[in-house]
Amino acid sequence: MGRLRGIASRVKRKIAGRKVVGDDFGPSQDMAFARLDANADAAFQLVGASLVGTWEVFLTDLARALSSTMAVEESRPMLDRISDALVPTQGPLQEVGRNYRRSLKHGVQKGLQSGQLSDATEPILTSMVSVPSDLSEGWLKTVDYLEPIFTALDPGGAAEARFRAGGVELSEILSSQNEAYATAMRALSQAEDLDRALTDALDTWRAGVVRGIEVTLYDKRTALVEAANRRKS
Repeated sequence: MGRLRGIASRVKRKIAGRKVVGDDFGPSQDMAFARLDANADAAFQLVGASLVGTWEVFLTDLARALSSTMAVEESRPMLDRISDALVPTQGPLQEVGRNYRRSLKHGVQKGLQSGQLSDATEPILTSMVSVPSDLSEGWLKTVDYLEPIFTALDPGGAAEARFRAGGVELSEILSSQNEAYATAMRALSQAEDLDRALTDALDTWRAGVVRGIEVTLYDKRTALVEAANRRKS
């Protein structure tokens, strides 16, 4: 028992002596947020690139599936329409990136005025609140624009049903990642290194969103490619 009490005592002293960021906000913390701004630009570009890249894979695979059943002159307008259909889904992700960086700057101003770290972070979190619903709405506009494609390739409606389910799926992905991000940001005061904590939180959010988008879109790609392949039989 004496040995265990000694270990516990040493652990308590170590914890008590741990230096953490704390609740205060000043010019030294401002520098960490300036670096976050630069990291945010790259993070949101990667999210957008992932969306476009996965859609391009979809287009390539569908073009290959259609090549054995229709002429290029017939398939090209369909592929062009699919390419254009992504625009409503891109919009919310582009907008949240712009809002994030604007809110980051606004938050720093508030934090410097109040001297509180929480005042610097809350505007950032607020800027991300609407993106799950906005992305879901954008995706459903994408699906609506694809209606002629479903009519031509998916008379049974199975692929369209899978596409429409993507709105809820994308919303849930963003909601889950936003919740985890908010938890990490509200725990910044207990971090040992503000720079690292800010970067890790955003990188984790970005990785989760990218992974979710890629999995969701690839599932939809599979649904329509399979529908195109059924035309061969």
